[in-house]
Amino acid sequence: MVQQQLFPIDEKQKAHPKGEHTINKISKTSKSQTRKIKKHYKARVEVFYFQPFPERALLFPGSQVVGLNCGGFDYYLVKFLKGVLAHYKAQAVDTARLIKNAGGWLPGSKCWFIEINVWPEIKQVLIAANIEIKEVKQNEK
Repeated sequence: MVQQQLFPIDEKQKAHPKGEHTINKISKTSKSQTRKIKKHYKARVEVFYFQPFPERALLFPGSQVVGLNCGGFDYYLVKFLKGVLAHYKAQAVDTARLIKNAGGWLPGSKCWFIEINVWPEIKQVLIAANIEIKEVKQNEK
């Protein structure tokens, strides 16, 4: 399955020692190239559900977003997440429910969030990119 290119690869990434085998090359690759990427790149994220937006919690009780804890800074994973979130932004936006984008970084919570309405698609993209997903309870993160 050929995926759309989610973001360009910049010169800084090409110069990195992992260069050829980065997650960024998952887009528009053949099956053999994808296997090569998967062989050389492995990341893990912990997934939990929470509501970091007080206004949305008041207006829509019980609404949640997906939280992603990456366990530390990973340049390639951050770049990949930014590209995926940008790609799914139009699909995620719902002004009636106060959803302005597909997700992003929450400095106060020190984690990424993804809107629940695009989580199934984004989860499949992460799995295809050889990113291990482990569901945890919020208090375990």
